[in-house]
Amino acid sequence: MDSLLAGERLRAHVFDWDRRELVLFFRTRTLLWSLHPDTGWIRLFPPVEPPPESRPMAADLIQVEAPPDERFLRFRFRKVRGKVR
Repeated sequence: MDSLLAGERLRAHVFDWDRRELVLFFRTRTLLWSLHPDTGWIRLFPPVEPPPESRPMAADLIQVEAPPDERFLRFRFRKVRGKVR
């Protein structure tokens, strides 16, 4: 995951509480992450425009890490100052 996503610029994110899904809108791709305890998965799609209900967030993804047993994923972001273009 780190080799695919490190260095990506995050534009916005949205969390669907009912479906337990997080969507991260990067410049070059969109990540859909199901966080449901029974059906957890991650999928990558081509980039799309964030919907109006998304929360803007200008940040660079600097690292994705997980322990050997993959019991969690940690996404480390660095906030970008100013406007994202």
